[in-house]
Amino acid sequence: MENYTGAYHLHDATVATAFAADVPQQVMAVDDVGAFAALAFAQPGEWIGRAVDLAGDELTPRQIAAAISEAVGRPLPYIQIPIEAIAQIGEEFAFAYTWLNERGYRAGLPFTRVLHPGLIDLRTWLQRTGAAQITGFLAAQDTAKQDR
Repeated sequence: MENYTGAYHLHDATVATAFAADVPQQVMAVDDVGAFAALAFAQPGEWIGRAVDLAGDELTPRQIAAAISEAVGRPLPYIQIPIEAIAQIGEEFAFAYTWLNERGYRAGLPFTRVLHPGLIDLRTWLQRTGAAQITGFLAAQDTAKQDR
């Protein structure tokens, strides 16, 4: 989720990624990643050697942009970056985005919630910390544009 708080996915008053606009993507808050790491350290016998796919929420990029727009009180439409532009940065990035757009990463959200009942969905994350971080980043961008 924190990828949506800065220049990685926020460009020129838009939410911009190479994800297909209507293909659900799974996201997770850093706090939840930390909660699972703490769980693994607290119960090493249960976690050593165990692989579990994790996610906190599943939304399309358009839904993510709409939720962010609502939370920050300004429109941030979703723009899909062409995969060719991503390939110019690196073929491995283009491969990853293509794979996610065609197959997608699919963790079992209900199972993840059983493991960590306090799992944060996108709207909750926006309310708690995300909207403030995004608003701060956008304000800094706006100031930088005015200074040019």
